[in-house]
Amino acid sequence: MKVNVFSHLILVIIIFNSCEKEYDLTTSVFIEDEVHEGLPKYSEWGYNTFGIYYGRQPFISNSQVVPFTVYVQENTTNFIFQGTFGYSSSAVLKIKFPGMTFNRYQDMMTLDGSKVNFKDAGARVTFTVNDQEQYLDIINGEMEFKRLQRLFVDDEMEQLILSGTFSFSILDDEIPISFSFGRFDFGISELNFFLL
Repeated sequence: MKVNVFSHLILVIIIFNSCEKEYDLTTSVFIEDEVHEGLPKYSEWGYNTFGIYYGRQPFISNSQVVPFTVYVQENTTNFIFQGTFGYSSSAVLKIKFPGMTFNRYQDMMTLDGSKVNFKDAGARVTFTVNDQEQYLDIINGEMEFKRLQRLFVDDEMEQLILSGTFSFSILDDEIPISFSFGRFDFGISELNFFLL
């Protein structure tokens, strides 16, 4: 029986590479949606991505900044989305929910399967593009936390995977504009959850 040295060499390289590399839980994995061009496909795998249309322009996560941060301060939970607007401008979307509080990121599991109405919750939203902050006058909107999952590594809880959808409409200079088809899929841990 002949031994194929080349195939054994390939197998050794694959095994060596898989031992050397561990999956980085903070990495962003952007897989474009086939229907909503420019947005990431909806996922529940902790891909650390988000995307939403503002009018017809995508606002999406990028690999240059931490895409999502949560901080709780003065009885208010703040969701901070950082990324790129219109393919080139740096942008930050801040959504504040008064009355929503968590003492640690693990407590966010209570959001699993829930929906939050922006108007009913008294949400305050700002959108900053290239350091120009704009307060958004919300007409309506909703954030749905479709699935929250605990991620364990070596029997230790490493992070919470937060996945869902969101959309809202605003009044800008008396013109209604939509933030539509929003989706998010993030790992939440002590690295991006803060209690101030």
